[in-house]
Amino acid sequence: MKTVAEIVATETSEEFLEGMKNRMVMSFYKYGLVERAYPDAVDALASLAQRLELYAKGDPANDILPGNTEYLMDVANFAMMIADEEVRVVTPRPAPLTIKGPFCGRVTSVSIR
Repeated sequence: MKTVAEIVATETSEEFLEGMKNRMVMSFYKYGLVERAYPDAVDALASLAQRLELYAKGDPANDILPGNTEYLMDVANFAMMIADEEVRVVTPRPAPLTIKGPFCGRVTSVSIR
């Protein structure tokens, strides 16, 4: 029986996954936290569809031929954003716990996330 590590070595692409991570890091520095942009400011599904079309057809205006793997990395990242949102809808993150009271006269409210 193969180990998980052996399966991962043959069934995934470290280069592709690293490309996904690198693109997310670059986006962080350009646009900030994903949670601040998605789902309100970014339509991940429309962006995913747009990048998939660019992968299939290329981007002649920018001299990019069809089959550019970086578009697929974007597709995967947008899919990850959508999946994360779906998981949070199914299993919502707990609401912040707020404790109020006269703790030694100093702390009047504590919010735990």
